[in-house]
Amino acid sequence: YTGALVSAGIVIGLIGSRGALLALLLGSICLWAAAGRGNVRISWRKITSLLAGVLLSMAVTGLDTGLGLGRLGSLGDPLSAGADRLVIWQASWEMLRDAPWYGIGAGIYGLIYPAYRLHGDASAGHFAHNDLLQLAIETGWPGLLLGLAAFSSFALLVWRGLKLESAEIEKKRELSGMAAGLAAVSFHSLFTFNFYIYATLLLIAVMLARSYFLLPQKGVLRVFDMSHLGSRMKYLLVALCLIPLTLLCLRGASQLATNSALELLRQDKITESFRYLNIAKNFWPSNDFNWYMEGEALRLGLASGLRIESADQQYLFERARAAFAKAAELNPYRAAVPHKLGLLLSANEAAGDSSDTVTQFYRHALEIDPRYFPARIELARIYQRENRFDQARGLVEEGLSYYYQDVPGLIPYLELAVQLRAQNGDQSGVEELLQKIQQIRTKWQGRG
Repeated sequence: YTGALVSAGIVIGLIGSRGALLALLLGSICLWAAAGRGNVRISWRKITSLLAGVLLSMAVTGLDTGLGLGRLGSLGDPLSAGADRLVIWQASWEMLRDAPWYGIGAGIYGLIYPAYRLHGDASAGHFAHNDLLQLAIETGWPGLLLGLAAFSSFALLVWRGLKLESAEIEKKRELSGMAAGLAAVSFHSLFTFNFYIYATLLLIAVMLARSYFLLPQKGVLRVFDMSHLGSRMKYLLVALCLIPLTLLCLRGASQLATNSALELLRQDKITESFRYLNIAKNFWPSNDFNWYMEGEALRLGLASGLRIESADQQYLFERARAAFAKAAELNPYRAAVPHKLGLLLSANEAAGDSSDTVTQFYRHALEIDPRYFPARIELARIYQRENRFDQARGLVEEGLSYYYQDVPGLIPYLELAVQLRAQNGDQSGVEELLQKIQQIRTKWQGRG
């Protein structure tokens, strides 16, 4: 155990996470309290082994870094880590205020968050970095209260179990460690997303199951005896477990087919990609991405310049339009769907859709995700063609106030902004954007 504890301490120290170190501190306090409750002697040798590992991490990372604490020097400025979290929490709080009682739906936080994202937010936007807050957003206050009740129930069971003198001292010692570890993970989830990571959830499930066997069966747990229901009950429980496993396998097969379709599309083999997209849809019909990709593949095929009979062209157009509509029905929060549907309609004169109809699709894409600049580009170009230059500049400048990753795909948007600033006589603004474009090209030069 000594070597494992020293290694664990070194890893925690190398990470240098403020949240992880605070969770370690809270877990230690919980361990001390649980040990006192169960009259369990704490092994100071093991505690010092863990602390020795944390201190050794200073030597690994270098004592001359930060405040002379190596990687642990990050503790010297605790507010710097919280600044990014506060930006996310502020936007997330607005999400909760809009649906406090019924929530937005379990598991879809990352889909709706872009509409609430603040301009300076540089996060990926998938999680709230506070599991209790995200639970409240997705399931409402009732879901949050139910989650807190589950935590409290487990804590109460452990507290009662440790007090019983009939329990074995070794079981109490292990139970104390299990409870302290779970407390540390739970506290750390207030700053990250532990309960949304499958690997962490599996470990938590094992620890909860082990805690069940460590708790005294009499005086603490109420065990439901289902033996009177017959031997078939165990097969029913196995069958119930097979349901999510089957769904997982089907979705895995669907994803493999989707990846094959995407690879064919990158090779401009549009026709061949449909076979894999159909396989993917059959395995996972509720996944909007496969419907979206079918519509996009058809749109690219129509825009490729290939000679297609008029009747076939109209059929492919209607099929692409229906695929995009199905994708929007399954997932109304994918900004690319209305954007690509707008591109499809604008390229098909026979459809007779007005410029206002196409404009509405681009605006809808920006309502879903204001940072989705491809739709902002197309909408600004429509304004340019209609000689609405002030609206075009305002639209582009509004988009520039958001944070973007320095990727090559951003360059067309920056070039459009350069053009509009030049027309408005903003030479200093032009130079700023040209410098940004050059930085991106230099950063990605030679990466393919």
